[in-house]
Amino acid sequence: PPPQQQYQPQAAGMPNNTAAALCYLAGFITGIIFLVIAPYNTDPKVKYHAWQSIGFNVAMIAIMILFSILTALTGGLLALVLVPVSLVIWLGAFVLWLMLMYKAYQGEGLNLPVVGDFAKKQAGL
Repeated sequence: PPPQQQYQPQAAGMPNNTAAALCYLAGFITGIIFLVIAPYNTDPKVKYHAWQSIGFNVAMIAIMILFSILTALTGGLLALVLVPVSLVIWLGAFVLWLMLMYKAYQGEGLNLPVVGDFAKKQAGL
């Protein structure tokens, strides 16, 4: 008998693990796209990764805005501290983004605090 395949592709398009990983590719934009496109918008795991991608990116945008406001309010003096801190945060966020995509592609998940719980609730998991 022929060997069994691990992933069965959906009738139209790519396997769900690929769709889940692509939810993170362009941030909240691809998250929204996969929440709208059928048949992926009916798969709870893809929906989970789409919602988590949206939440993760909105949080990173909020942090960027907060740092910009703090720098502007202090006349740039706080920038001496915030620039190195923000570089570390962005490096960490980049590594986390790569891990989220990798785990999604592996068919697993990396549940982020707060955002991950919200994503589970929205996806019905």
